[in-house]
Amino acid sequence: MEDIGHFVSGEIHDDTNFMIFLNGQVIGLVRDPSCFVKELKILRRRGKIGDTISIFLNESRRSVFLDTDYGRLSRPLIIVENKQPKLKRKHI
Repeated sequence: MEDIGHFVSGEIHDDTNFMIFLNGQVIGLVRDPSCFVKELKILRRRGKIGDTISIFLNESRRSVFLDTDYGRLSRPLIIVENKQPKLKRKHI
């Protein structure tokens, strides 16, 4: 991700850029949003960033939304890799 302050308005709306929103405010741009989202999810699963941070890629709006607001609803999800749930009895 690159800080939004490093761009002029024409670059911000370039077709190769996706905007990054943090709690509704634009903070930066990214050219490879899928990789960016994947890396953030890995960090969240490893406990490097908060486990309640919401990460959402919206292709049609060319945006990635990160939400950390208190009081918002969140639900646990079971992570599946290679068609196998990562949730095991020891986690329950």
